[in-house]
Amino acid sequence: CEMLASDLDEEEQCGKTVGIKLKCSTFDTITRAITINRHVHTKEDLFRYASELLVKHQPSDVRLMGVRLSGLAARDEVD
Repeated sequence: CEMLASDLDEEEQCGKTVGIKLKCSTFDTITRAITINRHVHTKEDLFRYASELLVKHQPSDVRLMGVRLSGLAARDEVD
């Protein structure tokens, strides 16, 4: 979440849909996302929503996890 937040700060972007991708030891891939009513960009917000998704959908054998943000907008264009 820290690297994503840093990239968002650098580009002055924010987004509304936080997603996770989980790769299991069996090489299965699980993707889940949540769309939020407001734009987010801080590592705390990204961590909170990614954690919610992980708690709901965590398989027992996760070997890799990625976090993404979509529905991007420039921060100066968002209310």
